[in-house]
Amino acid sequence: KSNLPSGGLVFIKGGSTTSNVSNVSITNCFNATYRQYLLIFDYTPDSNGENPKIQFQDGSGSNINSSSYGYAFSGQDFSGGSENTVANNNDTAFQPGQGTKNQSNTDYPATSGVLHIINPFSSSHNVNWMGTLLNRGNNGEDRAYAGAGRLNVQTQCTGLTFFFGSGNVNNATIKVYGIVDS
Repeated sequence: KSNLPSGGLVFIKGGSTTSNVSNVSITNCFNATYRQYLLIFDYTPDSNGENPKIQFQDGSGSNINSSSYGYAFSGQDFSGGSENTVANNNDTAFQPGQGTKNQSNTDYPATSGVLHIINPFSSSHNVNWMGTLLNRGNNGEDRAYAGAGRLNVQTQCTGLTFFFGSGNVNNATIKVYGIVDS
């Protein structure tokens, strides 16, 4: 059996809320044990029309909010219409989707997704990610986005913070898994 594949996912850490908070932070979820991670998340704003945001945290647990995030998410709504591309080359966070419904106007969640994150704990490489998500738009559309991005700093990232452009996070469930190299 020693010649069988040994890769897999290992649950590292998660977080959740069911009441209004300014953000949801997942601290100390990245370390030297794994080079790659799988992030599964869903969250809903308290205010209608808010843009979802995510920031990485440095080794001290502080959010990295320098203009070092580059990303592009292309979308399409469920009736086949094109959605605005969500992109920026020098943002202070990355934005997976746009203009979400709030908890009063949708069943949970407003935004849900899966991201593959590479090298978050490396102090000599950029952090890269790619993934897909579903966004319940404040105009009634359901939207699918696919995209990728990078954090253009060489620092050890140890966590993540989920928030919205303004207003509170009303509901969230976030899970981080380490990907075992086989």
